[in-house]
Amino acid sequence: MLRSETKKHAISAVMNWDYNEVIEPAVNPLRPEHVQKLRKKRQLLMQSKNTITELILYLMFLAILYVISFSNRDPFWYYSKEHIDQQIITENNVTKTDGPIKFSQVSTGEQLYAFISSTLLPFMFPKLSINNVGLNAYARLFTQDQIHFKVGPVRLRQLRVKEDSCPESVLLNVTTQCYDKYSLVAEDEDSYCVGWKGPPCAADESVYKISSASWKHVSSSDIWGLPITGKHALYGGGGFIADLNVNLQISNQMIEEILKYSWIDRQTRAIFIEFTLFNVDENVFIHVTLLNEFPETGGVLTSHVIKQFRPYQHVGGVGILTFICEIIAVIGISIFCVKKIIYIHRTGKKSLQDIWNILDIVIISLFLLCTITYIGRLVNISLSMDKFQRNKLKFVNFSHIVLWDDLFNIFLACDIIFHYASTDENTEFQQQNKPHGIHLLSRENKLYKKSSVINAKHMWSLVAEAIEVFIPFDLQRKKRANLHRYKVTKDASFIAEEIIQEKREPIIYFDNY
Repeated sequence: MLRSETKKHAISAVMNWDYNEVIEPAVNPLRPEHVQKLRKKRQLLMQSKNTITELILYLMFLAILYVISFSNRDPFWYYSKEHIDQQIITENNVTKTDGPIKFSQVSTGEQLYAFISSTLLPFMFPKLSINNVGLNAYARLFTQDQIHFKVGPVRLRQLRVKEDSCPESVLLNVTTQCYDKYSLVAEDEDSYCVGWKGPPCAADESVYKISSASWKHVSSSDIWGLPITGKHALYGGGGFIADLNVNLQISNQMIEEILKYSWIDRQTRAIFIEFTLFNVDENVFIHVTLLNEFPETGGVLTSHVIKQFRPYQHVGGVGILTFICEIIAVIGISIFCVKKIIYIHRTGKKSLQDIWNILDIVIISLFLLCTITYIGRLVNISLSMDKFQRNKLKFVNFSHIVLWDDLFNIFLACDIIFHYASTDENTEFQQQNKPHGIHLLSRENKLYKKSSVINAKHMWSLVAEAIEVFIPFDLQRKKRANLHRYKVTKDASFIAEEIIQEKREPIIYFDNY
């Protein structure tokens, strides 16, 4: 542009025929101010093209991250969770006086045994189909609904406290026997014989007592256990293990024996019921944890966690697409990381004063955390499945895989929201250069603005909820019906807030906590 303007207006001096006089040009050369203005306009035009290219690459990479994110979560998982909840956890609306007890109705140790015998075991070991026809051996590998494949047996895990003495009573001047509240330092880690009797045990105890191993303490490292937060305390990952069998008759014998010898007594502080199912249609593992807390004050507090994860990520057409997107994402972030390192090395500390450069560093760091958790999840899934394939009659703990999967999705969600926020860099460039006629995007687009606000608030609410679940020190978190209702309520409140700010009119909407 500058060259064409110069050729157009700048005319060289022409000598007359006698070479004595110089003919002045008809038009004077461009003034320096005009040249500077044209140069700036040219630079802005080139910068706008680079910004558009960068924005397109950002949006393409964001779409790839969305594909990866959607492949790790499925909206149909909610219905699978609700199905299990209705089968064994939540009581029916119709009150039954003689029906099987559900988990949410358990309030004593005796009711816990009744729940296992009358509800849990019939669900895990069906005998008849819905048409009252006897099931063959293959059909009995599934649960009562004939949808979920049983991945190993059911595990009962107990945490206990040591027997302690209360301080002398001032009024009675006697010493009474008491059992302290649970804590990680006060946990009973000794091993006993059947009936909580001290060693040595009878030589034939392991032969004639099917529950002999249930009275021996097992550390968390031996069973891949993790600390779990309940309503009353933070519980360790080890304990006294009572693994039921894959056979219904042997499982009933185990329950009868531990009931006979008082496996649950006054020193019991928590009973975990853990099992894993596999939904073949959805290609998803379902890890169920039912927690019964026995506070030192008496009674039973119940809570449950149903977590789902996909063990085989690259199955079918969607899996292949996800695998391709993962490779593209790794290559793209690697190139972006190298360019950013070169840029920071060239500009020095000055580049760290720009908020957008800091945001790019955060995006790279989160993607690195995603890569670490992705590899950790992949390795642990491989180890767990190998252990299950070696002995399908033994319980395999998948709780650590659930943790790796949740961490991966949390880091990926944060990476997406920061990547989404980084697109504002382009709109900021547009705002700064509106006087020069460069308009890349409409920053005032209401749909973009509202979606940005709602997605940002919604994402941070989910991150806060995840932190509330994973940090074990928040023992008084609010109880909500389920995550689906929680998300719907949050979305409704955010949208209503935006409408109120625009219309300034009173609006009534329902909150479904």
